[in-house]
Amino acid sequence: MKLFSVSNRGKLTTLEKLDYSKDDIYIVTDFEKNVIYLWSGKNVGQEKILDAAEIARKLDKEHGGSCKILNLEQGKEYGSFSVIMPNLKEGIIPGAYVERRPELILENPNSSDQDPTQRVLKWWKQFNKQLGKITAQEEYKKAEEPSEEEPDLESQIREAAYYLSLENYSYNDLCWFLGEKIQNINMKMPSLEDIRRKAEEIYKSSSTYDELCWLNAELDILIKKEYLEPAKQVNWGNYSL
Repeated sequence: MKLFSVSNRGKLTTLEKLDYSKDDIYIVTDFEKNVIYLWSGKNVGQEKILDAAEIARKLDKEHGGSCKILNLEQGKEYGSFSVIMPNLKEGIIPGAYVERRPELILENPNSSDQDPTQRVLKWWKQFNKQLGKITAQEEYKKAEEPSEEEPDLESQIREAAYYLSLENYSYNDLCWFLGEKIQNINMKMPSLEDIRRKAEEIYKSSSTYDELCWLNAELDILIKKEYLEPAKQVNWGNYSL
């Protein structure tokens, strides 16, 4: 298992532990379990998250392309990552364990420690230190495999928007797609003229390319989950549905 932070320019920096700062984004690779964790703080912007996701996919491809990439938001962690979070914060890297428990070796206190109480206290500290290593290893071994629980809605939309951006559609195409989705919700059978008018309205709104990817992805997800139905009126940001 390796820990990385991702800079604003997409540079990876190897870390020894995770601070879970709300301004940071981390990539944690565990190729033994075929999983890559992508953790983002609350203040991390969408563009940086998309850049980090692309880096995670490149790392996966370099190692055979069989990893499951799990997106985790600060405060919404789940599955095995939620189990190992405290260990990663302390710099204890799970996955380095072996089947055999670490051998418990108690070092002899200095001969100058004549006080029996002090000798016992030193042994006790050594024992607790070794016990902590064993506990960290066993907790990771017992941790669940990456949860099959469906990611939250925002994570699904983010991923869908990312894949849509990879299609390299033109700005006009995205306006048309969004206009068509909106009119299909407003009308049972919108005409091409209806769609054209809505697409032109969206074009004049001066939305960014990324915003159009996000809105298209969001509508696709909401329609797929049947949160939106034909002819249902919904207030959608700057666009009236």
